[in-house]
Amino acid sequence: MVKSGKKNVIKKACLIALILSFSMCKNENEKQYYSTGEVEQECEKTSENKYTCTQFYKTGEISAKNEIVNGIPEGYYTGYTKTGNVEFRTSNREGKVNGKYISYFPNSGKIKMIINSIAGEKEGFYCTFYETGAVMYHGNYVHSMKEGKEYTFYSNQILKEIKTFEKDTLKYSQCFDSTGVFYEIRKHKF
Repeated sequence: MVKSGKKNVIKKACLIALILSFSMCKNENEKQYYSTGEVEQECEKTSENKYTCTQFYKTGEISAKNEIVNGIPEGYYTGYTKTGNVEFRTSNREGKVNGKYISYFPNSGKIKMIINSIAGEKEGFYCTFYETGAVMYHGNYVHSMKEGKEYTFYSNQILKEIKTFEKDTLKYSQCFDSTGVFYEIRKHKF
């Protein structure tokens, strides 16, 4: 769980850096380069104060596409793996994630995670899936904090655990064995 949390923080930091770099395009057609000379980003003016920007891996494959309006991300934002598969899709409004953030498994292209956001904050339903398409867990965010019950399932869709959160703090868990039989309540210190 800790490794996954660190991975998410790193992904978020990379996402923020990527969004900020998209906002740097100011000229009609601008390219930015890696220190080694490869194209890192290319922006093309599509209308007054509007640009379509494409970022690239050092090896030349497209890593992301976005639109910039008046210097800030606006509209759809799509990230890609080096093999060209969609890694995630989201949309921005006034530079903040707004709507659904959807990530995909890199090889199958199946949905991995859905998180709803409003004005840059996680808000409402979230769900993570196994690559088979079965639900791994789902819950609810209020102002970017987990709130209420989060349901976790075994890959065969039998209930594994029910976690109860209050303002992003895990209060207790109800645990179930692989046949769905309840066996324990865990109270968590906070």
